[in-house]
Order: sequence, then C-alpha cells, then structure tokens
Amino acid sequence: MKPSRNIFPLMLLLTAAALAQTNPVPLINNPLVPDAAAPGGATFTLTVNGTGFVSSSVVNWNGNALATAFVSRSQLTATVPSANIATASTASVTVVNPAPGGPSNVVFFSIRKPFNAISFATTTLSGIDSPHSVTVADLNADGNLDFIVGEVVENAILVFLGNGDGTFQPPATYPVAGFPTYTIVASDFNHDGNVDLAVSNISSDGFTGYASVLLGNGDGTFQPHQDFSAGTVWFGMTAGDFNGDGNLDLVVANDSFPPTYEFSVLLGNGDGTFQAPVFYGSGYVGGGVTAGDFNGDGKLDLAIAGDAVSNTGVDVWLGNGDGTFQPPMGFSTAESPYSAITGDFNQDGKLDLAVRCVGNDVVGDISVLFGNGDGTFQNHVDYPTSAGEEIAEADLNGDGILDFATPGGTASAGEVVATFLGRGNGTFGVLDYFPIGNGEFAVAAGDFDNDGMLDLVAGNLYDNTISVLRQVTSVLSTTLVNFGQVKIGKTSGPMKVKFTNIGNAAFSISSIGVTGTYAADFQQHNNCPSSVAAGASCVIEVFFTPLQHAQMAADVTITDSAAQAPQTITLEGTGVRIR
Repeated sequence: MKPSRNIFPLMLLLTAAALAQTNPVPLINNPLVPDAAAPGGATFTLTVNGTGFVSSSVVNWNGNALATAFVSRSQLTATVPSANIATASTASVTVVNPAPGGPSNVVFFSIRKPFNAISFATTTLSGIDSPHSVTVADLNADGNLDFIVGEVVENAILVFLGNGDGTFQPPATYPVAGFPTYTIVASDFNHDGNVDLAVSNISSDGFTGYASVLLGNGDGTFQPHQDFSAGTVWFGMTAGDFNGDGNLDLVVANDSFPPTYEFSVLLGNGDGTFQAPVFYGSGYVGGGVTAGDFNGDGKLDLAIAGDAVSNTGVDVWLGNGDGTFQPPMGFSTAESPYSAITGDFNQDGKLDLAVRCVGNDVVGDISVLFGNGDGTFQNHVDYPTSAGEEIAEADLNGDGILDFATPGGTASAGEVVATFLGRGNGTFGVLDYFPIGNGEFAVAAGDFDNDGMLDLVAGNLYDNTISVLRQVTSVLSTTLVNFGQVKIGKTSGPMKVKFTNIGNAAFSISSIGVTGTYAADFQQHNNCPSSVAAGASCVIEVFFTPLQHAQMAADVTITDSAAQAPQTITLEGTGVRIR
C-alpha cells in the first residue's frame, strides 16, 4: 500500500517542532542521592532529581561532565568514578542542558567520613556595615567558595573571595539601587558562563522595589548594577525558568503594608535584562519564596511564606509552564512564617517544605510540611527553636540526610546558629547552638576550607560583623545541656558530653573550663588527655549546684588545636527553693 501523501508534510511538521523545542534551564532538587561518600570509596551511580531535564542533559562534577543517563524529565543518573572521591573535599554538582538552557543551580556533594554529631568553631570578620542577606557561590571559578552579603545602610553588596583555607580576601563593594535587605541570588542570567548576581532591594523612601542585576566578569568582579522594577516593595526572591524558554526568570515576593499583591514575576530575556513585572495575588503579604516542581508535571511551582491565604502559613502557586500561575492553595504553619525552603526531607521522592517562623520574637519554630507529590502538603510538624528569620538546608554531618541551620537569639546562649540533624524519615534531632555575633538574620552553607565538611556563614546586622563557622574534627556530642530545676545548694547528677576526634590526625587540648556570669554555679570534670588521637574520644561531665533562686547559664569553653576558635557547651539551669 502506498503511503498517504499527507504523511510527509506531517513528518516535516514533527521534525520542525522537535527542532523548535527550547531546552529549559534545569533545576536540581536537594538532596542528591547519595549526597555524600567516604573518601576512598568505589565508583558509584549518582541519582539527580529535579525539573527540566532533557535527553541530552549532562551531569557535571566540579565543571567536568560525567557519563549521564536520561531517566525522565525529572531524573538523571550519572557514573561517578572512584578517582572523584579519593580524598576529602566537597564537589559542586550541576546539570547542563544544551543551549539556551545552560547550567542548573549548584548542589554540594560531601566527600567525608559521616558522623552522628557536628561542631563548629566561629571566627569573626568585622567592619561590615549592617550585613543582612548572605549567599555562597564560586564567583571566580577557582574552585574556592566565596560569599556575598548585603550592606543595608550602605545600599551595597560586599563580595568576599575565598582563599580555600577558610579565610577570605578583603571585600569588594558594589552599589545597588536601594537597601539590599533580603535576598541575593547567584546564577548565570546572560548565558556567558559567568556567575551573575540579582539583589532584591528597596529605595530609601521605602516604596519602590527593585531587582538589581550585576553581571559577572568571571574573575569575581561585577559590572555596575542594572535595576528592574519589582513593584512597590520587595522581600524574598528566587530564580528559575518558569516559562521553559531557556532563560532564567525572577520572582520577587511582596511585603507591603497594606498589601497590594503577593509576588511579581520578571521574565528573563537571556541577556541579563528582564521584562516588566507581572503581579499575582491581591491583599496578601508574601515573604520568603522558593521554587520546585511540587506536582511532578515538569513545570516549576512556587511556595511563598507569609500571612497569605491561610493567614498563618505558606501559599503554593502551581505553575502553568508559560510563566503564569494557578490560584494559590494555602497550608498552615506555626506563628509568623517568614522564609521557606524546599527539599526531600523524608526521602520519599516528593518535595517537602520547611518554613522558618519568627514566632513571638523570643521562641520560634521550623514548620515541616511533607509533600504529597500532587502539589498539596500534609499538616505541619513544628520544631521549636529560638526566634529567627532565615533557614538553610544541607547535609552537615555527611550521613546522606538533609539537616537544618537557622540563626536566632536565646536568653542563655545569646546570638546563635541552631542546627537540627535529620533522621532520614522527615524528623529532626535535638538542636545544638553555635555562637555568632549580634543581630542574626541569614545563614548559608558551603565548604570554605575544602575539607569535605560544610561550613556556615552568617551576617550579624547589629554589631556589623560576619560570623564564619568552620566545621571542625573535634566534635562535641551536644553543645547544649539543660539541667532543669535543681534545689538551691544541691548538686545535680552529672550530664555527660562526649568529645571525639573524627579527623585523621591527633589534636591537642590546651584548656577546658567553665566561664560566664554564673560560672560558680556550674562545674565540670573530664578525662580528656592533652592529646586526643584520631578516632579517640573523652568525656566531659558537667554538674549544676545553684546558689540562688534564678535562671542561670554558663559555658564550658574548650580550646584545642583542631579549632581556630574556642568551642563552647552552653549550660542552663534554674535554682529553686523546694521545701
């Protein structure tokens, strides 16, 4: 039988349609599977989940292509050779689509020994004027992570180039349109292979919001800012290819009073410029914003924390794939939601949400909402912590499970970063505190000294400093001991804290002692030697003998050669009169 004459035009049309398809900018979900490996391991298969993958997508490891297999538009697998994980370090994993799609976001892969606890030693960078937002990226492609902070008072951002050993070069200053208070996004907006920056900010009169874009030169320097209106005000911001044209777009959340809209969408032109904003919502206040494919249809969706449809909760806006969004669905959270992140926290292959809630300015919460895979979410489960505003996710202890880090303030420990280690089923363990400067706001994770262990950086708004928290191999089993109520004059039973060397070499201990205003009410005894061998541990026993009727706190301060700065165990207790 002769083929129909109509089949040839049809084939031409199909071929033309295939050629006309645009490769989107891909997005990788957190975590990678696995997301960590011990040094010296064997070749393994890496699974990358996300959105916007195509048959010719390639997984890159530190910028080098891996042998990649296309599974679906939401999953790739890649072969990681044993040579890539021979020594401790942290790899940057991206997915690259053919032009115009380009590279995805960066997700870290840790090459380290896993451990069931973490410790940080905090160093301080001073002389920064009101640092607020903070973002981590490799801005000059030298393999060392850098960070960027917003200087609120100076209407500028500061760029700190990393030296690869946990130290940083003096910062370079770049002006932006207004107060760079909330969000800095690092991505390639003009397809030149260099990291660019987008900064959400507001004019000095408090009414005009901008997305300031600074195009990168590839050497860690940036061109003057170009400003794009984002409406009357600004707040959180995220980047993604929401219309699938291969160019990154921006979404800026609203925070006006009275509220006029919830967020604006600025579609990218692919050359570092953006179209006029399109506004969504009416009468809502949007806060932090995060993107992901929540219903598995291959189109990017949005989640926005704030007083929105659910009053106290998070709004989910499902994307149509053309840069527009369906009406929102509201899901409740704890009190005063402020920022949101997305990741697979219970390892079921569906994206979940974590919302940082400010609370009552003394006690706050992290609300975790498990995703159902269809764009809806289950009831929130809350993890109490100190009051605070931002949250970061990362596998901090190398066990393949996402953890949380969030800044805040406490009555006993002062200003801190609190960490919650994930258990792999969507629940999180008891928090630990690590001291930082005054006026905490944002925190970001990255391996600044290339040892395979993720570090943290936090901006301290009120004392004009930045805290760099380097993860160390002298690890405390906990940094917080609460004795509860103890009768005045009586001594509590001992509480034990294990101090372990998870490194490959011995470290020395020069001092362990109790410090602070109420040091006389707490005691410590330990069996720690002057040198702790690799893999060895010792025990610090702490006691509480209250001398008065009061809430009290002190620190056990430990100075050792594995940490650049002393480590502390916060001690809390209340002396009471019991008849």
